Amino acid sequence: MMHKLETIEFFDFPLISKVDVDTSSNQKLSIPSEACFAYILNNDHLKLNINKDTIAFNNGQVILSMCGLTLGKLISRQKNGRLKAIIIHFHPDIIRKVYEVGKPPFWKELETPVTQFLVQMETTLLIEHFVQGIKNLFKHNIACKKEFLALKLKELIFLLMQGENSFEVKQIMKSLFSERTFNFKEIIEAHILSPFSLESFAEFTNMSLSSFKRAFKKIYNDTPANYILNRKLEHVAEMLVVSEKSISEICYDSGFSTPSHLTKVFKTKFNLSPSEYRLNFTDK
Repeated sequence: MMHKLETIEFFDFPLISKVDVDTSSNQKLSIPSEACFAYILNNDHLKLNINKDTIAFNNGQVILSMCGLTLGKLISRQKNGRLKAIIIHFHPDIIRKVYEVGKPPFWKELETPVTQFLVQMETTLLIEHFVQGIKNLFKHNIACKKEFLALKLKELIFLLMQGENSFEVKQIMKSLFSERTFNFKEIIEAHILSPFSLESFAEFTNMSLSSFKRAFKKIYNDTPANYILNRKLEHVAEMLVVSEKSISEICYDSGFSTPSHLTKVFKTKFNLSPSEYRLNFTDK
């Protein structure tokens, strides 16, 4: 159930949303598809589970997402909680208008494709001050002039571009201004150990699923499912020998959904379970 939704528009596009939603209902949280910044206002201790990672929706947490639709769907799937958040939408048309004369400070072109599309980051005192200013905008609409909104957007982007933020955060922020296009193989190799479906791979390459499969077979002379699985298993085998990580850690780092699934497909390929494979090399 949506308790409240307030939006401030900029050039006829939503720029800032203030949401209050009950995640235990079947109602979807509709967030524009563009990348977005979400600051959690409530303290209901919701947890968002994504594969092996758990993102805690606690008061003051920041979520940066490449796709608002994805974030909205994931939030809507959670049970028994109430979420209040401030969301800043990075619509491409707004970005272009605000940065007509040049890229923001600290920006550098992407060297590799973005591989993590949802990132949790700790808030800072500067971000807290920024959010407090945004909250005040909903109380004083007179302040919502285009020039002022442009300054607030630039302020947030400046804070997220700074050096102390993680590589994953910077990758998402760089992508907002990127003019680089990556070829088919670069995209596949960047995501080869990710837990994405073939449909997701097709989306990354801007193809339909059938076109993606044909292009993949032509380039790799193998089906995408078989090639990707074998690359993941080869990575697991290597990590079992050179790494001291647990099998569960290696499993998730290699893009498998569960250790039991990894054990099944690993044994099919190597005739040994992961633990037997590791022990086999340890004894030599």
